[in-house]
Amino acid sequence: MCCFSSNAPHTIIDSQDFHPMNSHTAYNLWESLENAADFWQILSNEQRAILDSAKEVLRLEKGEIVFRQGEMPQQLFYVQAGTVKVSRTGGAGKYQILRFISQGEIFGYGAAMADEPYVVSAEAFEDCEIWAISLSCVRHTLLHSPEVAHYVLRRLAQELATADCRLVSLTHGHLRGRMAETLLFLSRINSREEGHLDVLAHLTRRELAALSNMSTANAIRTLTQFVEEGLIVVEGRHIRLLDVHRLQFVALQG
Repeated sequence: MCCFSSNAPHTIIDSQDFHPMNSHTAYNLWESLENAADFWQILSNEQRAILDSAKEVLRLEKGEIVFRQGEMPQQLFYVQAGTVKVSRTGGAGKYQILRFISQGEIFGYGAAMADEPYVVSAEAFEDCEIWAISLSCVRHTLLHSPEVAHYVLRRLAQELATADCRLVSLTHGHLRGRMAETLLFLSRINSREEGHLDVLAHLTRRELAALSNMSTANAIRTLTQFVEEGLIVVEGRHIRLLDVHRLQFVALQG
């Protein structure tokens, strides 16, 4: 049963106004990014052997730091198991969750390729196994493998495009659209079964609100509205998405 309550007015979605094709088009950037090929699987046997010999296996518990904002990169990271949270602290000290890195993905390559300090921090969102690979081996592979170089460049381009779209949504979108987009975003990286999210088991309500760029009170109120409209069900520390297409419509209208 939902533990949220609110008397705030809200708008019921008219199914006649919903156009699933539009929502599919709007979300193809995120889906192409999050459904990218497993980095380790695109390597040749020889490349895999070279990087495998140079990797350090990190087994991190939830909350442990992979790297901190401002540090210089020494390694490239690959998620063998679990999920990594990427965040940034602004000049005013405001903490913002930016994205999540899932199994099979690499991260930390932006700063590594630019040879500049990390502009974000990364920590284990849940218990993780992460492979840390020395940059000298990674750069050697990039220089001698057009396929690997293309993979990294494509990931950078997709991340930039996705970040641009999310920036507009979080700064100009309505509260309902922001929360709908956040739930859809989380569903792609944290689903344990179709439509079932362990969101509140990992994120506090304050963090969920921050991820949607809203206050905690507004986040709770918006989730309550979604429950009343039959878009989601909140069961303890779990959220189940009941109608993904309508949530996409709300995100687009926001």
